[in-house]
Amino acid sequence: MKENLEKVKSYSFPEAEKYIKELFPPSLPDETSLPKMPVFVTAASASHYTEFMELLHNVSAVTDKYTDIKLIIYDLGLYKSQIKEIESVCKCSVKKFPFADLPKHVKELKGYAWKPVAIQLAAKDHPFVIWMDASVRFTTTDLDAHFERARNLGVMATRGYAAIAMRTHPNTFRVFGEEACTFKATNELEATLILVYANKFVSEFFLKPWVSCALTYGCIVPESNSIRFIGCDRTDQQIYFDCHRFDQSALSILMYRLYEKDIEHHKMNHSFFRFCKGADEQWYFPQFINELMIKSHEKCF
Repeated sequence: MKENLEKVKSYSFPEAEKYIKELFPPSLPDETSLPKMPVFVTAASASHYTEFMELLHNVSAVTDKYTDIKLIIYDLGLYKSQIKEIESVCKCSVKKFPFADLPKHVKELKGYAWKPVAIQLAAKDHPFVIWMDASVRFTTTDLDAHFERARNLGVMATRGYAAIAMRTHPNTFRVFGEEACTFKATNELEATLILVYANKFVSEFFLKPWVSCALTYGCIVPESNSIRFIGCDRTDQQIYFDCHRFDQSALSILMYRLYEKDIEHHKMNHSFFRFCKGADEQWYFPQFINELMIKSHEKCF
């Protein structure tokens, strides 16, 4: 643990330093003052609007039960009509994501560097965050035990199925100062649903390096046109860099460094949620065509 922590302390992201000062408060709250209940955080763009609206309908059952839970939605590129509809169906706060104030590579939606930043933007004011991608669907409204686990463990993410070394671009390892072979036998954690209880340890040694990586070109977004690295085709766990998982790759590296021997406690199985992913929407199709296309391609697991 000591060696792993020293390794995390050695990570250096000079390009991100000026942004980190704005994103992280100068003094972290005392453990006793952290909130007992989380804030739900997600983001939406026009390309996943139908899928996102399904999330809103699903999560409304949870927020109806836990009436003091706030829902924050970051607008990644919605139409005004879509924002109006979102605000009409949920008790939520829609916030414009501050792309203009961040490095230009963060604007690449398929690069996912915006996600750690969105989580920290919420955690800055409310340091207990449950992040949900548009594909998340809760299968129960009884989440008390999971909230308690998050408060005890700090960070929880979904169990993945392929080696980190196989699904991480070499540039990401280079920026971290890590060797791919270190992560040859460690399976990734998914970043679709993440529970973050931002105590001092989590804020300093998980969120800060994850957000710094997101803001450093070459780390989460490894190079220009990185979308071509998304497809993962091989099953041989010994293959290095078959594809890249962006925010998920960086999250997995950090979590294994911080929680190596206890990592199994920080992994979530699909016991209280599932993922339902459909096709991307196309702006030139009428909405009803997009909805039919998404439903025909949707896969839940």
